[in-house]
Amino acid sequence: MAAIVIADGEGEFEDTMTAVGNQVYECDDVLVVDSHGATDGRVFGTLADAIAAVEHATEYLWVVREGALASPDTLAALVRDADRTGAGITGSKIVASDGQLISVGLITDAFVSPYTGLDAAERDQGQYDVVRDVAAVSGVSMLIRRDLLSGLGGVDREMTPLAAAIDLSQRAHLKGARVIVAGGAGVGSRENFRLIHDLAGVMGGAVGASRAAVDGGFVGKEHQVGQ
Repeated sequence: MAAIVIADGEGEFEDTMTAVGNQVYECDDVLVVDSHGATDGRVFGTLADAIAAVEHATEYLWVVREGALASPDTLAALVRDADRTGAGITGSKIVASDGQLISVGLITDAFVSPYTGLDAAERDQGQYDVVRDVAAVSGVSMLIRRDLLSGLGGVDREMTPLAAAIDLSQRAHLKGARVIVAGGAGVGSRENFRLIHDLAGVMGGAVGASRAAVDGGFVGKEHQVGQ
């Protein structure tokens, strides 16, 4: 098992690395891509270089985006559900620090356009804590079979992290691989509000947030939904 942390300089890198190091299911190796001055882990310039440096016998790669704060059992849940279902890509449920659901995987409409399927400012109450087949995962925290990733030719370097995760998921589907979101353990962070804006950009939508998120300073009041 190897973890690859995508460091983009947006903040909370040290907290992300600490969360990776505190996993119940331990990683054999931790690598960092484009660390912007970070010193933890083995540092590489590109994701392709990091993947090439992983031991060939490694079965799974856990790709984690800077700002993701994985609970201690996140990786164990990912591996459990990937092994049980035979999935090629397994993503985590993404929850903001105020409890608002950010992503439980993406689904597509009749025009193959991705969307979250979540209600505006929907909060996490365990309603999605089951294994779900999805069209794509967000890329904030995803477990990928090493052999599948090699067969797909890696990740598109020209795309944003979210677009690249969607593209990878879609190519995995074309290869007959299963793409799921694991049940139970999720990943949270204030920085995951960045993902809301990323998702809105990809899907041509607007950003909505709860009052708690606005009061906490995570997003502006113009994004508040409800009282």
